[in-house]
Amino acid sequence: SASAEASVRFEVWTDGQRRYQSERMTPLSAVEAIDVDISGARWLELLVDDTGDSADGDLADWADARVHCE
Repeated sequence: SASAEASVRFEVWTDGQRRYQSERMTPLSAVEAIDVDISGARWLELLVDDTGDSADGDLADWADARVHCE
């Protein structure tokens, strides 16, 4: 099981610019759905940051991440 001290932040970056950053999330945090406009982007990165408190026990999952093109 994940450590109670484990924490992460989710980030969405396009073309070198951060478009989204979650609050600090722990194993007790609720699932969060996000909608980020990435129109016109050439590069998309889905990142997870360890929040600076060490990576011990940090687990992260983008779960059902989807990109919609219109």
